[in-house]
Amino acid sequence: MPELAPLPPLHMVQLSVSSRDLMRSAKTQNIPERAGDLGYVLHGQMAALFGDLAPKPFHAMERNGSVTVLGYSGADQDLLREQVDIFAKPVDARALRELATKTMPSSWDVGRRLGFEVRVCPTVRRGGREFDAYFQATETWPDDKDLPPREPIYRDWLALKLEGAAELKSCRLHRFRMFKLFRREQRDGGGRKPTRPRYPDVVMRGELEVTHSEAFAHLVARGIGRHRAFGFGMLLLRPPSRA
Repeated sequence: MPELAPLPPLHMVQLSVSSRDLMRSAKTQNIPERAGDLGYVLHGQMAALFGDLAPKPFHAMERNGSVTVLGYSGADQDLLREQVDIFAKPVDARALRELATKTMPSSWDVGRRLGFEVRVCPTVRRGGREFDAYFQATETWPDDKDLPPREPIYRDWLALKLEGAAELKSCRLHRFRMFKLFRREQRDGGGRKPTRPRYPDVVMRGELEVTHSEAFAHLVARGIGRHRAFGFGMLLLRPPSRA
């Protein structure tokens, strides 16, 4: 593996915003009420609050009229708060209810075992387009054979994304759905046309073992797969099982 550049300090960010204010933000972004894409709305809201310092990747949870976001950023609490105080519009600043950060480890012991959860969009690119990894793997499946389950295909996809940084020790498919992600694509003649392509929305849980300290630190900071700015790819780490 080529030598990796040193990473600046990485911070886990936790913030909460009002669901009502998020809906106001969706309207100002001209996002249809039925778009159903919390990640896209949060992407716009956090950009309004933090600019280029906005957490990426991030993970969002909505409950009781509030949205809690966990994410990774190179900025700590003081720098993020300064960005809001100086540059955010009052209506955007009002939406921010809580903000806290902690510093993540700068290195990881090789051989360390960690539990994890990650929401991913397991796709592959072909001919400039993006396809469900399951569709790609079963496109030429014989007609006389039953299609395989999704779990092993998504597990292999995740293992490939971890390669060089960590090894999967166990992994299970916790949740799957096909989801229409709201996006704006560039049109000929300028402007952006709203689109809603269908992508797999998958939550995987399991345990991994660190195989390369610096590569794993980069993996945590970068996230896994595509659409990391829209609520996918954040590696949430947990203690491993005692078994």
